[in-house]
Amino acid sequence: MSQTLRRSDSDIKSAVIDDGAVTLSGEVDSYPEKLMATKAAQRVHGVTAIA
Repeated sequence: MSQTLRRSDSDIKSAVIDDGAVTLSGEVDSYPEKLMATKAAQRVHGVTAIA
């Protein structure tokens, strides 16, 4: 079981502004849902890389 790191919105915003990289975690029921989550993250201003 992996541990989830909880961060505040302001911490996340600062990290995106500094790095442009985000990591998505969690579970979805299908591959299309994974693609939708990735596309949603790509639409966030400042995001340049997604893991």
